[in-house]
Amino acid sequence: MSDAVPDSSMNTFVELSSVLTGYAREVLAPPFDSIDLKSLYYQTAQQAQGAVFDQILSTFAQIMSATPPDQWPQEVQEKILSDATLGPAARQILKLWFVGIWYDPPDQINQGHIVSMQAYIGGLVWDTIQAHPMGDSQFAFGYWGSDPPPPGPFPRFEKGGGA
Repeated sequence: MSDAVPDSSMNTFVELSSVLTGYAREVLAPPFDSIDLKSLYYQTAQQAQGAVFDQILSTFAQIMSATPPDQWPQEVQEKILSDATLGPAARQILKLWFVGIWYDPPDQINQGHIVSMQAYIGGLVWDTIQAHPMGDSQFAFGYWGSDPPPPGPFPRFEKGGGA
């Protein structure tokens, strides 16, 4: 996407997304990021939600400036997710991060569209379930003939919020 997002707005979006998803900021916005899903997701949400998206970011910016990071999940729950307008919009952003699909209207799970092929492949759901996207694998042919490694701890969550 071509429109540059101001750094402060992107930072707020990524921090909010970390709280919503439970994934560390560094996972959502890695230092070397050739795919740049965060910008795609930011612009998708901004275009679809307009003023509501701006209000979500503004509310979270206030939370960031007024409370310590360990209290952000509770504040997000109270001030964003529990709000009749902001809550459904924030849950759309959450779903976007996990499955790469924008649902419109937000409460209809069968009426969505994949925002890009990279969003489908890069959805957090695959990492969460320790699998790879159907139709895309980085493993060598025949990998399914070996037992998978046992599930391990999830260090990628250590710095995430988890609302």
